[in-house]
Amino acid sequence: MDSLVFYLLWAVVVFVVLRFGRGAPALSNGHGQHVMPKQGLERSAKQLGWIAPKTAVDPVCGRSVQTSAAKSSVDDGAVHYFCSRGCR
Repeated sequence: MDSLVFYLLWAVVVFVVLRFGRGAPALSNGHGQHVMPKQGLERSAKQLGWIAPKTAVDPVCGRSVQTSAAKSSVDDGAVHYFCSRGCR
């Protein structure tokens, strides 16, 4: 019987720590809804490190393609843009 009380006491302690511990207020807005921290989320395109060019040349057929509509592929760290699935 003593071991049952011991485990129940530890279960209550663990529940209280997990429910009301340091992490709970930091991630909630006080109404039970979790929110993301606002700092560091808004990054400019320069901070992201790479911006796709507007147009590129298909390495297979030599056509100029719009990168927004092109079929892309990454090979050894380089991005290649293709005009169609067949060229890709």
